[in-house]
Amino acid sequence: MKRNLFFTIVCGMLMIGFTACGGSTDVKKSKAYMDLKAELDKIKAGDSTEAANIAAYKKLNDDFCAGKREDFLAGVADNYVDHNQDTMLTKKQGKEACAEGFDVVNGSNSEMKVNYVHMYAEGDYVFAHTSMSGKMSGSMGPGIPAMNGNYTEVDFFEVIRYENGKCAERWGLMDGAKMMAQIAASNTTTTEQPK
Repeated sequence: MKRNLFFTIVCGMLMIGFTACGGSTDVKKSKAYMDLKAELDKIKAGDSTEAANIAAYKKLNDDFCAGKREDFLAGVADNYVDHNQDTMLTKKQGKEACAEGFDVVNGSNSEMKVNYVHMYAEGDYVFAHTSMSGKMSGSMGPGIPAMNGNYTEVDFFEVIRYENGKCAERWGLMDGAKMMAQIAASNTTTTEQPK
């Protein structure tokens, strides 16, 4: 009881002292509060951009794996640049390379799924470590032997820059050797390399 009385007196004295010195009991109107709120709003806006870019990255992968060509290409900017383009899949550049790569991969692969191992976004950039699984039946391009088999854990490491919600630039690596080893281990038939 004495303790409660003591806290009540101290709180009352602080309130009287605060208001007597020109302070306001409405903290939400103080400059410090308004500055803090502005900083938090700025952080939330950045988080929204980053969350939107992660969602766009996942949608791009989902559309790719589901064979939704038009939806996939709608997520790619017209000025797209791939800094690590797989020239075995296509010799084209930009969005045309995405379209041709989509056709080649989806023409020889099925049941593709993406597992998101690590993802992080900062501003316009999404940093991702993904692992892909699926089935391959056929060739992934001219001069590449046709193979039939499964792959269960093919690692991809990508940095994607987004512009207006679309993939504008890509830097990436794929563990192709691991993919080929997994396909070869489950290979049902292999044909000779085309001449």
